Amino acid sequence: MKELHQISRRGIVGTAAALVCGVGLASAQDPASPAKPPPAEPAPPGLRTVILVRHAEKAADDPRDPSLSEAGKLRVAALVRLLGETRITHVWTSEWKRAKETAAPVVAKHQLVPVEVPGRDPTALATRVKELPAGSISLIVGHSNTLPSVAKALGMQLTNLGGGTDLKDDEYDRFVVITLGSEKEPGSLLEMRYGP
Repeated sequence: MKELHQISRRGIVGTAAALVCGVGLASAQDPASPAKPPPAEPAPPGLRTVILVRHAEKAADDPRDPSLSEAGKLRVAALVRLLGETRITHVWTSEWKRAKETAAPVVAKHQLVPVEVPGRDPTALATRVKELPAGSISLIVGHSNTLPSVAKALGMQLTNLGGGTDLKDDEYDRFVVITLGSEKEPGSLLEMRYGP
C-alpha cells in the first residue's frame, strides 16, 4: 500500500477520522481481517471532518454518464470497510451516476439523504460544508478535476496532482481526510490511498 504523508498543522489524532484511518485501513486491505474497528468517537468541539474520495472506476456502458465497473464495485466495498463504524453525518455527490453509485452503500448504511451539488461548483460545496455544525463528518464523492478544487476551497492543497491541477485520470484510490479547524484550532490534512 502506498501512502502520501502530508499532514499540515496538527494531526487528526483524537478525531473520528483518525480512528477510521488507523484501524479501518487494515480491514479495508484484507476483507477477511477479523479486526473490527472500535466505535468512532465524536470529533472535538468546534471541529468538522471532511473525507474526500474520487468516484470508483467507471464502466464503458455510457460515454456521457457511465455506471461503475466491476473494479469500481470492489473499490466501493473497500471504501465501506475502510470507513468502518465511522459516524458519517453528511454525504455529498456530483450529479453524475458514478459518484452517486460510489456513495450509495454509505448512504444506505447511515440512512442519509445525499446532497447533490454540481461538480462544476466546488466553491459552493466547500461553503456548505464549512457551515455544518461542529462534530459533523462529511463524505464528498467527486471527480479527478473537482476534488483538488474542493480541498483548496476548504483551505488545503492536495499533492501529487497530474498536470498540476487534477488527479491523474487513472487514479481512483485517493482517500483524503480534512479536519476543518476554528480560530483557536487549526485544520489538518491527511492523504492516503486505499483499495480492494
